[in-house]
Amino acid sequence: MQELDVKLLVNLSGDDIQSAGLLKAMLHARGHSAASIHRSLSMEQLLAYAKQVKAEAILCSNPDTLNNIINIGSKSEEEGVSLWRGARINFSIPVLVIEPTYHITAVQSGQFLMENDLEKLKYIRLPTYKYSYTICVQRELFRKAVADCHRAAVVVFDIETSRQNTITSVAFTCLGPRGEIGNTYCIPLVGWSKEEEVADAIRTIKAILEDEGPVKAAHNGAFDCFHLIRHGISVANYVWDTEYLWWCWNAELKKSLAFISSVLLPDYYYWKSESESDPLGYNCKDTINTARCLVSILGKMPAWAMRNYARTYPLVTPLISTAFEGFKVSETVLDRLRPEAKTIVERTAETLQIMTATPKFNPGSPKQLSILFYQVLGAVKPSRTKSATGTDAITLKKIALQHPLVSRFVAEVTEYRKHAKAYSTYFTAHLISTGADSLGGSRALYSLQPDGTKSSRLSSNKSSLYVAGTAENYGLQIQNIPPYMREAMIADDGYLIGEADKSQSEARCTAYLADDELLIEDLETPRRDFYCYMAYRFFGIKIDKSDPIRQLVKKIVHGTNYLMQEDTFIDNVGIKELYYFKQLLKHKGTLKEFAAYLLGLYHITYPRVSAWWAESARQIKLTGSVATPDGWTRRVFGDPVKNAEVRRGIISHMPQHLSVSTLNKAIVRVYYDLQLPSAGAFRFKLQNHDS
Repeated sequence: MQELDVKLLVNLSGDDIQSAGLLKAMLHARGHSAASIHRSLSMEQLLAYAKQVKAEAILCSNPDTLNNIINIGSKSEEEGVSLWRGARINFSIPVLVIEPTYHITAVQSGQFLMENDLEKLKYIRLPTYKYSYTICVQRELFRKAVADCHRAAVVVFDIETSRQNTITSVAFTCLGPRGEIGNTYCIPLVGWSKEEEVADAIRTIKAILEDEGPVKAAHNGAFDCFHLIRHGISVANYVWDTEYLWWCWNAELKKSLAFISSVLLPDYYYWKSESESDPLGYNCKDTINTARCLVSILGKMPAWAMRNYARTYPLVTPLISTAFEGFKVSETVLDRLRPEAKTIVERTAETLQIMTATPKFNPGSPKQLSILFYQVLGAVKPSRTKSATGTDAITLKKIALQHPLVSRFVAEVTEYRKHAKAYSTYFTAHLISTGADSLGGSRALYSLQPDGTKSSRLSSNKSSLYVAGTAENYGLQIQNIPPYMREAMIADDGYLIGEADKSQSEARCTAYLADDELLIEDLETPRRDFYCYMAYRFFGIKIDKSDPIRQLVKKIVHGTNYLMQEDTFIDNVGIKELYYFKQLLKHKGTLKEFAAYLLGLYHITYPRVSAWWAESARQIKLTGSVATPDGWTRRVFGDPVKNAEVRRGIISHMPQHLSVSTLNKAIVRVYYDLQLPSAGAFRFKLQNHDS
């Protein structure tokens, strides 16, 4: 489409004044002219200013203005401008919502998103997509929905659920063989007066989804399939998933349907706020936008992203299976361990009460912590903090380096939070009772996601099942459970729990990727523990596996492979632990200097690794992507040569992904080649880091 010269009014916030020139340059490059205003406006004022400068469209990143014109309900950037970014609001003069201009340089994908949104100015004079759908409130419409879906090339489906874990409605959008959007139907499962009407609705949904003719598509369809199977409905030919497709193409970007729509649809508007006011229409719009995004993705995504998808998608079925099983948990063991865990929390709180000489000091109170650090201890609050009190974990890590006394208090607060979180996460987790069925007893449910990390390692959340009528979910995050919780997780009757772990997996991947002959030799020398030998190389001391220095060496190797800076390394090891090692190794200087010394030992020993980093960064800058020897490619946003954060992300990605890719292949093989043929005699449970 030919570039159009659009006269614009740009309404920015005060934070954007210094970076407004970047936006002006991007607009000028596209032939657009603009007037700007940097303050909050009402809808009437905004339109009046636009008419005054004869603007044909408005760009808005001012959260106060946005709140005034569409009542976003929150002035925070995350809940306001970021949610509506890329949306066109159709007033007499259309408004296009953009993110703050400082994101262009401050956020890795900021320039890409701004350029993508400005491309929408080409379509600003065109009408928006007209949503059309049928709510099947008469049973005679069921047959029409089944017939239309049967004739479709692709049927996009989406369910809505309640806090009672029931499916309240299912929507379907038909796609033709050339990607044309056909009819959309929503079949509600609530609001019927007779039981046979509900039964007929369920039969209709079942007929559409179990039809083996059309291909099925969804967005994060593992969630939908889990709940549909619970209701006795399977999905035949579920092949396409817009969330997984998008992640295989753009792993560094958000993957919600709204975000993907905001990037791909030139006439996008934010419909997610309509879930309560119009739940059935909202359900329909979900499938329509999923269908539109699917057509766009399949038409645009590069071949390497499709290859990524072909490797990722086979994981979906095994992971749905694990969501139903969970782990059997011994309530007896939990009851035995719970008092001890609670005592540990109380003891760490008591330590801080003694240190502050305040018997009623509450380390769980952000307000009290703020007073302690910034008024009593005199720490200087960083200019930007994630929380108003400045007591979030990231901020505390920063101020810990200001003074040893502040560091000591931060260490104790961190220790308290660790134990308090573990107690609330694992000892108060909602377990589900399976009664007298074959699984028996109480179970900890969880869900595993194939696209939860950038590296391809699976991530874990609680189950998608609600504790009936509440906002809380059953289960727990399964991958980082503490040792005491592992003791409570037991094998089902007739089964044994086994674990296969890849020894020094990421270190080996780094060695071979960097082609560092010395590192390869040290890793592959038989009958010698790698980390114990590293202690000898680093410090000239001989240790065995029981020596705490071994854990420090392991942290050094991992931290260096991830390009950790001193601050992150200190946090990773632990302030208290690092002080212990500092004293043990008789190192003089600050804690940060000690961390820098430790990280430098790796580079001195294996200089080829850092040379490989520099070579990789230059190559990735040229191609805009990082590829690993197993054939996986990841798109990279930002400059890995100039931006240390980007460089850390892509350098650590290479060994992380290469390590986990073989685990993912193993999951697919053991599920399809062992679990299914054995009729459940073998069962895959989870992926946990390198095992």
